[in-house]
Parts: sequence; C-alpha cells; structure tokens
Amino acid sequence: MKKFLASSGLAVLLLAGCYAIPTVENPAPKQETDALLAAMEKAANPGKRQVKTMRLTYRGEIPANSMTLTIISSMKAPDKSRTELHIPGMPPMIEVFDGKQAWTLITGMGAKPKTGRELAFARLQVKMSDPANRLTDIFPDIKLDRKSVDVNGVSCRRLVCAFGPDINLPPAELFVDAQSHLLRRVVLIAPTDMGDVPGTTDFSDYRNHGGLMLPEKQTSKMLGMDLTATLQECKLDLPLADRLFTPEEEDDDDNSHEKKQP
Repeated sequence: MKKFLASSGLAVLLLAGCYAIPTVENPAPKQETDALLAAMEKAANPGKRQVKTMRLTYRGEIPANSMTLTIISSMKAPDKSRTELHIPGMPPMIEVFDGKQAWTLITGMGAKPKTGRELAFARLQVKMSDPANRLTDIFPDIKLDRKSVDVNGVSCRRLVCAFGPDINLPPAELFVDAQSHLLRRVVLIAPTDMGDVPGTTDFSDYRNHGGLMLPEKQTSKMLGMDLTATLQECKLDLPLADRLFTPEEEDDDDNSHEKKQP
C-alpha cells in the first residue's frame, strides 16, 4: 500500500526531506529493552510458528477520492516477496523481490529494476514480512524510550530502530502496546526514485490466524492521503512457485496464482 501512495510524483517531490529525525534522549537500559523485545516476539507469534509461505489479501479504501483497491502481499521464506495493487480500470502494479534483485512491474510497460537504497529497502521489507524474524534480525540498533506514549487511546512504548548503512535513512519509530505487546504504529521513511517519503501506519483489530497474531485493519497516512486496508484472507504455507517473485511472471496473461502452481 505504501508503494501505491508513493507513486504520486509531485507529492513525493514536495515532501522529500521534510521530516524530523527521531531520537531517544534517555534510553531505557538494555535489560528492559530486551525484555520488551522478547514480549513482542511472544505476542506476535505465540506458537513460534515457522511459516514457509504466506499470502495476505486486503481490501483497500482511499476516502479522499472514494477509491477502492485490492492489495495482495505474498512472502516465501526466507527472502522472496511480491506485492500487488489492483485498482479498477487500471493495470495492476506489482513489486517483486527474488532474494537478490527487486523490480516494479506494470502491465504493458515492462519491469523496472530497483537499485541502491530502494533495493536495500526492498530487502528489509522482506525481513519485516517474515513472522519468524525478530526486530534484532531487522534493525542493527534499537533504543527504547523510557516514557510511554498514547496512540489512539492505547498506552504504548516507543522504540527507535536504526537502519543499516546501506539504506541511509533516519531511524524508524515503532509504538508497542504496553499491555498486549502488539505493534500499534510504525513511522518510517521510504526511499523512492523521486525522493524520500515519510509515512505512518496504525494497526488494530488483531486476530489469531494459524498461530500468528495479525492486525485485520491498517490505516496508512502518506502524501496527505489516508488508506485503510482491511484483511480479507490469510493463507499460510500454500504452494508458491519461485517464478512468482521474478519479472518473468509479467509475461503471462493469466495472473491467477493458484493455476500456476506446479
């Protein structure tokens, strides 16, 4: 969903660079931080399930222009991902990562490879989508704010998570429910070929799906627009061919994943 909103070139150029760098002036001690990270891992994946593949289908709504869309996010462990955006009357936009390279695919327009920070960010997003990964597997440096923060009426702890040097972006902010230890908000900046774009995503309505606690509602704010994504379907450990995560998939007219499985 962030990728779709980031496609508005003018808004990206206007917002590029307009953000504050998050910091933690007086971080909590390592022992307290480690305890929270362990609680988050247990809350999100209580059964410590190792998921081989996952596909999440969302109904998206942008109230500002009464637009509805379908968002399909697929992951194949350990390092493959595919995100599809289907908007009525428009060709689908697809982003794939095969474990090494990433591309943006638009029907009839071919594949555009990602390079530099965009490629590094795509690699990071794959890690973030795999429920088996811990925050310490994703971010090399994590600091916990001693103070609690209110997020939509929920008392949360704030984590400031630094990216690796290959991405060169300000740290991401994660807000974690102080009681349930589930993620409630993420604030980060996404690199695009037209600039760095800040965005905020709120998570709510958590439900257990096959042993994983997943938010059934996500609300993203980016480029002055709101997008609400509601989870419609969650499929775990379904067969996903490797070719789905490469540009060659764009050569086929039939985009039905289920028909293409060996």
